[in-house]
Amino acid sequence: MFLENKLGLRLENLCEQFNYDYKTISKKLGYSENTFGHYVRGVRTPDYHTLIKIADLFNVSLDYLLRGKEFSYNRKDHLNDLLPILDRIGAQKASIHLSEHWDSLTDDNLKEVVSHFEWVLDRQNYLKK
Repeated sequence: MFLENKLGLRLENLCEQFNYDYKTISKKLGYSENTFGHYVRGVRTPDYHTLIKIADLFNVSLDYLLRGKEFSYNRKDHLNDLLPILDRIGAQKASIHLSEHWDSLTDDNLKEVVSHFEWVLDRQNYLKK
């Protein structure tokens, strides 16, 4: 019930920001007049298809609707995730040597690097058994 109450508050705030009433939004979503009001009050919980429609209508992310904050990806977080892995495999010098190249990597490249290192470590630990 707690999640529904938080969702309801966010839905209510979005209505105020866009100057919509609940009936108007229900109609825009293709539902009966009272449906959106039920979501706001926590009487009903929208399914994921409806959440997507609501997010699209208000131009917000599902993260915002469900968690109250936009998803943010921070390149530094991924680099910080990578450093302990490099330390565990004794590659401190390699990480310093390669540091000049980190800025040229895309976010997807960094995710791939982290995933690959984790895979190599897992494989190494498995082979040691």
